[in-house]
Formats: sequence, C-alpha cells, structure tokens
Amino acid sequence: MNPGQNLPVGEVGGRHRLRRETAAWRRRLRGVRWHLVMAFVGLVAAGAGSLWALSEPQVDVSLSSSGYDVAGNHFSPTGPGVYQAGGASVVISVQGGRTKAAASALLNGRHMTGVCSVSGDAAEETCRFSLDSLNLTSEDRATGNGWSRVYNDGRRIGIRTTGAAPLPVPFALGR
Repeated sequence: MNPGQNLPVGEVGGRHRLRRETAAWRRRLRGVRWHLVMAFVGLVAAGAGSLWALSEPQVDVSLSSSGYDVAGNHFSPTGPGVYQAGGASVVISVQGGRTKAAASALLNGRHMTGVCSVSGDAAEETCRFSLDSLNLTSEDRATGNGWSRVYNDGRRIGIRTTGAAPLPVPFALGR
C-alpha cells in the first residue's frame, strides 16, 4: 500500500460510502428508455394542444330588461331596442317576423360596425362587419344555446346566448 494514499474505504465487502446498495425503484428504472418515454409525453402534449387550439372559443351574450350584455360589457337600454355603453351602441328591431341588429363600437382599438339578420325560423344568422378597413362576413348556425359562428376567413367562435330568442349578435367577436 502506498503510504501517501489516505482514502477511507472501510472494510472490504462491507457497506461503506463508496458502494451503496441501489434502491429497488432505481433498479427497476435502470432499463427504461427515457428518450422513448419523453417522446411519448411530447406526443400527448402536442395532441392536447391541438385539440385546445381547434376548439371554438366561447363568448356569452344576453338580453334582459336591464340591457344587452356581450363578453362582459353591459349596454343599458336608452329606448325600445336601443342599447348604449360609452360610445358604443346596439339597435335591435323585429320587422315582418325577421330580427335584425346593428352595432357600432370600438373593438380592441379598432372601429367596428356590424349588421346581422336572423332567419325567420331562427336557424341561422348572417352578418356583415367592418373593422377599420377589413370587411368580414359570417354565417351563424343555431345551437341549443346560441350560435356557432364561422367567419369568411375560416375563423370560428361559439356564442352562448340567454334571454330573448333569437338574439342577434352584431359584434365581430373573437377578432
């Protein structure tokens, strides 16, 4: 033995600091192919993200005697079928069995105007919007609790309505 060597190795064959017994759970995980496990976790996360991205965002709209509410903004009644909040306004009218609505507002910093017409059987709503210089149209299909809106550029949004039916929504929601 080299007289300059001072490593405390303990007894030969005994338990000491340099050689511990491996825990049972570590021995079981020793043969796992971690790159495959992580690839599987990544695929599951990507699938969940894809489902979340493809799902329609939902916006709540309601009409009651206290006013018209859209996406948390309250419009107070100022006359029959006329609702206002700040500089924004909504007008709803029923003529010849058809419900029509128009709105003008500042939407995410852009001036927005919208006009919607609900079909006589309330199964669909067609809308035209102007957001600054961008012109959009939408086809809305009635669901059990509102509308499923599809804009002409393919973007979708779900609109949950409560109150008077059919409830037109002349706002370019989700834009």
